[in-house]
Amino acid sequence: MRRAAVALLLAACTAGAHAARSNAVVDDPAYAHPTRLVDVGGGRRLNLHCSGDGTPTVVFDAGLANWSQIWGLVQPVVARTTRACSYDRAGLGFSDAATRAGTSATSPTTCTACCTRRASRLRTCWSGIPTAA
Repeated sequence: MRRAAVALLLAACTAGAHAARSNAVVDDPAYAHPTRLVDVGGGRRLNLHCSGDGTPTVVFDAGLANWSQIWGLVQPVVARTTRACSYDRAGLGFSDAATRAGTSATSPTTCTACCTRRASRLRTCWSGIPTAA
């Protein structure tokens, strides 16, 4: 089971890198409005879009100035076999603006706060490296 979960996470990360390079426009109604605004503290809310069922939960993090819509081609495929979630970083997509400048140190904390309010145990794909949240 553990081997299959790690393989799924690595496949999702690889597919995500490919999708990020794609010029395809995702015209999915699921990304046309906020799905679930999750309070992450400090009066801020992040938009979290989850689909599928099962464990582990795969969390997709859009890089640079992208938001959850960038995963629109990958997330539905992963959601066929397990729970898949993507979120909009602060100030992007449908999430509230950040109250301070984000850094590589604060970003994982914000992601974890968003996800742990939705699920008690997650496996995340952070920068291509499977880690326990």
